[in-house]
Amino acid sequence: MPCSERGLVSVDGSSPAGWRLISVLSLLFASGGVGLVYEVLWLRELALLLGSTAHAAAILLAVFFLGLAAGGHFWGRRASYWVKPLRGYAYLEAAVALTALAAFSITDLYTFIYPFLFNAFNTIPGILLAVKAGLALLLLFPPAFFMGGTLPALSEHLARNPALLGRRVTVAYAVNTLGAALGAGLAGFYLPLALGYSKTYQLALVITVSIALLAWVLGGKQQRLSSTKKNPNVAQQPATKQPALTPVIIRSLALLSGGVTLGLEVLWTHMFAQVLQNSVYTFAVILVIFLLSLGLGSIATRILAPRTANPVTGLLRILILAGLLVGLSPLVFHWTTNGMTYMGGSAGLTVYVFQVLLLAMITIGPPTLILGMVFPWILFLAKDYHTSTGHTVGTLYAINTAGAIVGVLGAGFFAIDWLGLWGAIRFAAILNLFAALVLQNTRPQTSRAGVLVPLTALLLMLTLFDPGRLPVVRIQPLVAAESLLEVRESGAGTVAVIRRGDSLRLKVNNHYVLGGTGALQVEVLQGHLPLLLHDNPQSVFFLGLGTGITAGAALDYQVQRVLVTELVPQVIEMARDYFEPYINGLFNDPRVTVIAEDGHSYLAASNESFDVIVGDLFVPWRKGTGTLYSREHFQVVHNSLTDDGVFVQWLPLYQLSRSEYELITRTLLDVFPQVTLWRGDFNAKRPIIGLAARKAPQPLSEQSQMLRLMAERKTQDPQRARQRVPLLAHYAGNPGAPRHLLAAGPLNTSDHPLIAYRTAATQRQQRAKTISWFVGDALLMYFAELQQTMPAVLDPYLAELNTAQLSLIKAGLALHNSEVLEALDQSEEAQTMERVYQNQVDRYLGLLPAD
Repeated sequence: MPCSERGLVSVDGSSPAGWRLISVLSLLFASGGVGLVYEVLWLRELALLLGSTAHAAAILLAVFFLGLAAGGHFWGRRASYWVKPLRGYAYLEAAVALTALAAFSITDLYTFIYPFLFNAFNTIPGILLAVKAGLALLLLFPPAFFMGGTLPALSEHLARNPALLGRRVTVAYAVNTLGAALGAGLAGFYLPLALGYSKTYQLALVITVSIALLAWVLGGKQQRLSSTKKNPNVAQQPATKQPALTPVIIRSLALLSGGVTLGLEVLWTHMFAQVLQNSVYTFAVILVIFLLSLGLGSIATRILAPRTANPVTGLLRILILAGLLVGLSPLVFHWTTNGMTYMGGSAGLTVYVFQVLLLAMITIGPPTLILGMVFPWILFLAKDYHTSTGHTVGTLYAINTAGAIVGVLGAGFFAIDWLGLWGAIRFAAILNLFAALVLQNTRPQTSRAGVLVPLTALLLMLTLFDPGRLPVVRIQPLVAAESLLEVRESGAGTVAVIRRGDSLRLKVNNHYVLGGTGALQVEVLQGHLPLLLHDNPQSVFFLGLGTGITAGAALDYQVQRVLVTELVPQVIEMARDYFEPYINGLFNDPRVTVIAEDGHSYLAASNESFDVIVGDLFVPWRKGTGTLYSREHFQVVHNSLTDDGVFVQWLPLYQLSRSEYELITRTLLDVFPQVTLWRGDFNAKRPIIGLAARKAPQPLSEQSQMLRLMAERKTQDPQRARQRVPLLAHYAGNPGAPRHLLAAGPLNTSDHPLIAYRTAATQRQQRAKTISWFVGDALLMYFAELQQTMPAVLDPYLAELNTAQLSLIKAGLALHNSEVLEALDQSEEAQTMERVYQNQVDRYLGLLPAD
């Protein structure tokens, strides 16, 4: 066999040889890795500016793919004219670096421009979405356009003889995809935490410039070819062999492959969200396995396609197998997760990541690997077209990426909404089987038996392998007396209302509880307390709706405007349909506006100011939530408050360690001059606290309604079920005053998202019982230390209160102590502290003399 046919060297200098081939493939591997890093960073930056709604995320990804498709088409047609394609590749990488640097530089300009556009069009959601797409296009299209040309350019270099296209370009595609898998792992697990996003971006730029320089050097050693407009290697090919498939069929299959594959990435990510931690780590694992499987599929094509007697038959079998495996993936997922049980158990982070890795490999690894064979197999079949390699690869790559745009938008906007998750995956499987059926019928001399195979597979998918019978939400009717009232699915999430005993609960993605009537008093207090901290609240902003109970509490005050933002539109629908008796007429009050929008993005862009801003309870390790505890977000809130405005951020201490609580508090104090600490309840095991920040420091007024109101106490003791607690007893201290109690350390910023990474690790450590949440004794001791270090009589925030009023601070600590002791089954000691609490309250009420 001639050397050129083995795909290692070329006798005429038209293809790289030996070490040079390895060098070129190394460039492609590095380019794939750094390209994925760019994609992650760009989409994250734009999401911070334009919002993190499901539709906005789909639009951003589609715009990025649009640039890749346009670049592949444009540069692929021109690659065959280049005398030295590797030099052309070097120019493209240099252009990527330049446009990426420009993109990095103009984000500040976008921050200035976007508010004007937002305030002009925010009342017209469709127009606003188009504005977001336009801004994303200006930022993402230029670098993506040049990125899209890199694979066709290197393909032209690797296989100037189109007969080598099927052998070499499939390897190149695999290497590029495997590099992307490495980039996804580094961008998800290591680089942002170790370097921060800015330095990660700078590193990516350095690597891109290095790739360009190395390609330039290697390109200079390439033998010079004729500069005629027609590639001489193409002209030398005898045009005797006819293509196995027509160009229309080839391009249609390329389009289908891109649409199904990227659509399934969106759908499968949604599927895994039902059972996983949904942190930066788990999303990175899913993406790595997806890309790794695609890369392995391309390698499988390189091995199998040349050995297949009839490549069209081989592609037919691949499409049938892909359809069957895709259709089975929901069933495999349901089986491996034991009916969508929350995954992880008591595993620490490392073991948990490996468990997720194993789950992804079992569930989506096989179908993704087979799907990953389709496009490289199409490239292999395209070697018989008598056009240049760069032109062929660029055209098919552009069509495949255009299909990816359709898949991403279809899955994000329509598929889950119309068909449900399981139905959408089944539809993707059917598309593969239908393509196999069509492909079989386009072949000459098609026999009935040949048509029967894809037809049988299609019928199996429509009948036996029907994932539509699988449950969408896991409920526990026996263990927890649960019943499902309704579930609504969309690209934004799966939202369900569940009856649990006598209470209602609102859930997103199977395990994320947004609230419920079982915690009615606590949720009401989360609305009351922030408004009571302001002397005359007129405008209120709630970041997060949940059940609507908290926002509804604001309507008890003489406010003029209440604005509520919620990421998931179906949450708004469910709150309106099922929680109306508990939300104080929230959806019927003309003062209230509830919108489906990213709250951070709204505040950053809007020119409105608010007297009170309330941050809801969030699961801190969920992807994207860490931004809401960042310095940049707190600064946006600060800028959105009136001069005497109040911001309250509620924190679930049963999901935070002490160091993470301190990190958030320290970050907040870096923006606001005054931060006070309030108990949301007195629960020993699942305490909630509120960090109340003021734009301008001022003491609690002796005329405040806070001093005259009582809150209903939630307790399991029937004898104390209706006991009411003075609101001032919820005051826990002034964490900013005794600075030595707040350990020095870093801040949580958008550039260094410490909360996103640390809380995800802490959650797994807590499950493994190697660390504890900031609850129980640890929290009680902290509160006691706060009051010892800064007694109520010295606390500047309490300077206007008298001795009787200050006694309520001690009362609150005693009540908290009582609850902790009760949880430890120390009933006698708990009763003693209960009496201390009652004595302090009696003093306040004037029943006993003051000390």
